[in-house]
This record gives sequence, structure tokens and C-alpha cells, in this order.
Amino acid sequence: MEMNFDKNEIYEKILEENGSIIFLADMKTHELIYMTRSTLHILGRSPDDTSYIGKPCYEILQGQDAPCHFCNNRRLSFYKFDCWEHFNPMLKRYFSVRDKKIMLAGRTLRMEIADDISGTVLEKQQLQNDLSAEKAMMLCIQQLTA
Repeated sequence: MEMNFDKNEIYEKILEENGSIIFLADMKTHELIYMTRSTLHILGRSPDDTSYIGKPCYEILQGQDAPCHFCNNRRLSFYKFDCWEHFNPMLKRYFSVRDKKIMLAGRTLRMEIADDISGTVLEKQQLQNDLSAEKAMMLCIQQLTA
């Protein structure tokens, strides 16, 4: 059975349905070029919103009026991803982030892919708090029985 699928349609479907936050921004101007529906959704925007195009990434994604102090544009390369974790105070969420330089239409762009890891981070923090409380309780018991 032969199936004729359009590669571009497949790529678009994978990009839009994977659930990751993905955006492209010009590395010189910080202007947003593209955001996936998942990105628009987490920002509380409609899936067909294009009003962000040309606006600075730091304004739309971080709620700031100047480039982010943690911007890693200088570290990015065309050959490998820069991976890091970030708490976004505007969204009140933790993200695992992967950034890379890409060329598109003669422009050097930042491609960012991020996944929400808030549940995992908060669970880890709770486990660390529980462990600290248990250690303190053990210390108290040891001192009372000594």
C-alpha cells in the first residue's frame, strides 16, 4: 500500500502537535519570527494570533522591557544545542530549555525548544523539604535520647 504524504505537512504536524514550546527569534534584534500553538497556548493567546511577530522575545515571553540578563545568544552555535533550566516568573513555571542558532532566509535566528518541568521540579523540592524535616527530627530524637 503506497501512501503519499506531503513532507511539509508532516513536518508542520510534528512541529505543532509535539507539545513543546518552540519559537524563533532574530538574534540581532530579538524580534519574534514564529511561535508554535503550544507556545501561544501557554502565553494565553489564541492559536491564530500573529500579533507577536516583530516584537521582542523578552517582552512577549518574559514580560521584560530589555533583553534578559540570562540571554545566552553569545553561547549559541549552529552545531549543537545549549541546554539549561529556567524559571519564568511571568508564567510561574520551570522549563528545560534547548537553544541553537539556525539560518533562515538569510537571517541568523535563535531556535528555542522548551518543555514544562514544573511538576518534576516542585516534586523534587518537596522531597528535599521532607528529607530535611526528617533529618531535623532524627537529630532531635538523638539529642533527647542521649
